[in-house]
Amino acid sequence: AEGVVHLIYFYDPDCGACEEVHREVLEPLLTEYGDRVIVEELNIAEKENFELLLSLEEQYEVVTGSIPEVFIGQEALVGPYEIGEKLRERIEYYLEQGGVAFLAMATPAIPTLAISPTATPMAECDECGPLHQAEREARATRVANAKPTAQATVAPAIHAALFFQPGCDECDRSEHDLQYIQEKYPQFVIHRFDVKDQAVLNQYLCNRAGVPDDEHP
Repeated sequence: AEGVVHLIYFYDPDCGACEEVHREVLEPLLTEYGDRVIVEELNIAEKENFELLLSLEEQYEVVTGSIPEVFIGQEALVGPYEIGEKLRERIEYYLEQGGVAFLAMATPAIPTLAISPTATPMAECDECGPLHQAEREARATRVANAKPTAQATVAPAIHAALFFQPGCDECDRSEHDLQYIQEKYPQFVIHRFDVKDQAVLNQYLCNRAGVPDDEHP
């Protein structure tokens, strides 16, 4: 509707920062602006909402995702601090522009690759063409019905270490990223370490991976 500002708010129901932003930022703004502001709240614990968040972060060129996140007009506000500092200003800006609509909330399609095995064609000849045709059909049937070997179906494990700090919204967001990857790739194994309890291991792995000193936790 013209004159109305629409925005999307992504949150995690288990995130304390999300609850605080909802209570101290969103609710007062909705009370103040009434029906001039409409918020679509999306729980990223639901897969389709998380995939939408990933798609929007790519479109908006969000470098480091966090929670909560707001998408309003042409802008993304990432994390509780940025939402608290800038959301009111952005609402006022878009109201002055006559309002802004919701984004096109279409879950991105995930392409699937279909591989159909085909038999290698054999040379034709006038006398034995029917025999070659029968062999081709038999070979195609064998390939189509062949069961993959255990070696082909068992993928090697991929191990990752996640160092987290309790109460860190970026760490909580990383959990969603890693769980999403794990659903797609069951061989992905996550090892979780409290960065305070495992500071020595964290520093060792940072040094081994060449992480700059100013980016160490």
